[in-house]
Amino acid sequence: MANPGVKAGIISGFVYSILLSGFCIWAIMSVGPEGLRSAIMQVIQLPEEVILSLYTLILVIAVPIVTLYISILGLLFGLLYNWALERAGREWGPLLALLVAGIMALVASFTVNLPISRFGLLAFALVTSPVYGTSLFLLHRRFSLKFDPAWLSGLGVVDKDVLLALRGKKLKVSELSEELGISRERLAEILNRLEEGGYVEADYENRYRLTEKGRLCSKALE
Repeated sequence: MANPGVKAGIISGFVYSILLSGFCIWAIMSVGPEGLRSAIMQVIQLPEEVILSLYTLILVIAVPIVTLYISILGLLFGLLYNWALERAGREWGPLLALLVAGIMALVASFTVNLPISRFGLLAFALVTSPVYGTSLFLLHRRFSLKFDPAWLSGLGVVDKDVLLALRGKKLKVSELSEELGISRERLAEILNRLEEGGYVEADYENRYRLTEKGRLCSKALE
C-alpha cells in the first residue's frame, strides 16, 4: 500500500498553496512597481522599463511557482507526519498534524523568495497553517484505513441494511425509518450502536452519514 502521507500531504499542500499564493499576489500588488524599484535600487541600478517588466513577470509566475513549491513541501511534510504518527500512536494524530503544519509554515515563509514582507508572510502562513494540518489529519486517516472483514462479523441484517441505505446519502432518522420500514425507536437504537462502532456519524442537522469505516463496509456488502 502506498504511503498515505504522500497522498494526504500533496493534496493538503495544494489546498494550503492556494491561500499562500493569494496572499503573495496581494502582497506583491500592494508593494507595486515603486516598491520593487526601491528594493532593487539598493542593490543594482536598472532602467525603469526593466523594473516594470520584472514586476509583471513576478506577478505572472508567482502563483504557479508558489503552488508547485508548497505542494512539494506538503508532500514532504506528509511523509514526516506519517513517520511521526507511526511512532507516537494515532491518538496523537490531531496534535502532530498541527505541529507539522506549523513547522511547514515556518519553512515556507523563510524559503519563498518574493519581494514581499517576510514578517507578513510568516504571520499569514502560521495563522492559516491549521488548514493544512486539518486537511492532512483527515485525509491521512482516510487513506490509511483498510477494510477489515471482522467489521462485518458483528453486524446484523438490519445493521447492514442501514449501511447500504446511507451509502452516498445523508438521511435523518425519519427518512431512514420510512425507507427501511423500521420504527424510529428501533432505528435510533441501531444508529446509536453503529455510531459507537464508528460506522456512522451525525452532522449538525442530525442527518446520519457513513464514516470511512462505514463506507468501506457498505462497499464490501455489494
